[in-house]
Amino acid sequence: ALKDPEVEYIALLNTDARLDPQWLERLIEFSQGKPRVAQLQGTTLDYYNHGVVDSTHIFISRNGQGTQGSWRDTYKTEFGPKKVFGVNAAACVITRAFIEAQPFGAEVFDETMFMYLEDVDLSTRATVMGWDNYLVPGATAYHMGSASSGKNPGFSLFMTFRNNTGLLVKNLPLRLLLRLWPRIIRSDLDTVRHLRAQGKPAAAGKVIKGRFIGMLRAPLFFKKRRMLAPKRRISEKYIWQLMHKGY
Repeated sequence: ALKDPEVEYIALLNTDARLDPQWLERLIEFSQGKPRVAQLQGTTLDYYNHGVVDSTHIFISRNGQGTQGSWRDTYKTEFGPKKVFGVNAAACVITRAFIEAQPFGAEVFDETMFMYLEDVDLSTRATVMGWDNYLVPGATAYHMGSASSGKNPGFSLFMTFRNNTGLLVKNLPLRLLLRLWPRIIRSDLDTVRHLRAQGKPAAAGKVIKGRFIGMLRAPLFFKKRRMLAPKRRISEKYIWQLMHKGY
């Protein structure tokens, strides 16, 4: 699509997501006159129950985990527009301006992060570069969720914890990484204990294996970290603030 110089936006839609007719119009209309917009999404609702929120945004929480904003909350009313940490790629728009400004050329989604956290990675990249991601009211999408991996939850756990380490190493300033690691360790241990208490030792093993493999893969992200570092524009304090609720 970007071979056409007139294309200013790329819209992404999962195969298990559907859109209100005005979804695209509302997002594009909102972006007009805002030169630093990277990504936009509207409220994404549960496909099967429109009274339940699937996502309003995504962010890295203060335990280092990729987190879905407002997930499973009761849908009451639209709120926004709101500048957020990032957007859920199940249904979103990315601007050409940001794609061309980010340092990895044609590799917009990191190809080493297959299926999980690649949208958190892209959103973090935009945020640390000082670009803006927005939740836009009135642009509603509907997402089934886990259509690709719902029958294999162990796979999703493994890939999420595997990719999480690379996400953090690639994007975050060193002092913030050091601040996060004790929280990450505690969070991982809590997750393992919880899964074991639920009688899911195999799933707990996937978490441990995913984190271990992710640590081994960390050097894959050192070069990309060096490429991104000169383009960081926001303070550690502001990143930490966004990691509280994602906005």
